[in-house]
Amino acid sequence: MQPTKTLTLSDIPVKIKIYFRIYVLISILSLYFIDSSICQNNVFSGQIIIETNFSQIKGDQLAGYHKVGLGGGLGVSYRIHRRWDLNINLLYRNIGSRNSIFFKKQVSISHNIAQIPISISYLTWWDNGLAKFQFDFGIVPGRILESKIKYNNFLPYVEKVKKNDLSLFTGFGLWMNRNHGIFATYTRSMTNFLEVPDESIALKTYFLSLQYHYRF
Repeated sequence: MQPTKTLTLSDIPVKIKIYFRIYVLISILSLYFIDSSICQNNVFSGQIIIETNFSQIKGDQLAGYHKVGLGGGLGVSYRIHRRWDLNINLLYRNIGSRNSIFFKKQVSISHNIAQIPISISYLTWWDNGLAKFQFDFGIVPGRILESKIKYNNFLPYVEKVKKNDLSLFTGFGLWMNRNHGIFATYTRSMTNFLEVPDESIALKTYFLSLQYHYRF
């Protein structure tokens, strides 16, 4: 009979510890910004999100935001203060990189990724009780669901692609009315999805996205 192993803190993966610390930090910040004078008036809102993104990969020797992808998902916002919202979204995206369409030989790296952006929004320019503009900043834990590499320089390492990702993002939104909004965001990965030290390979993604939000 095999002896039972006792689970210790050292057995918990480092990424899980990081995610937990980030979650605790966001929770503390949320409590800090809550204004007790409007606690009875806090509201939730839901959003349907559709986006087009333009991405590239640092370290792949392909310059330019030539990779065009689509994405979409759902979001929930919570008014924690008159000028502040706390947001959490669930998005599915296609990102990566490719060379220019003007090159005869086409190469590309493509990821289908699920992400959970968690952000704080600052609301401004009020009109009849509606904030017309908002500025967003947050973190984006994600998981690469599928990778396709059509690039001989990196094809041998496709099995080494790391699935977990952690990014930062910032953005700006314009609400045209209570239901319809247009947003622009910039997202940059903090972690490499592919590392081969012997070959001096370290790849990470970053991208711009244009989004349509329907709020309900």
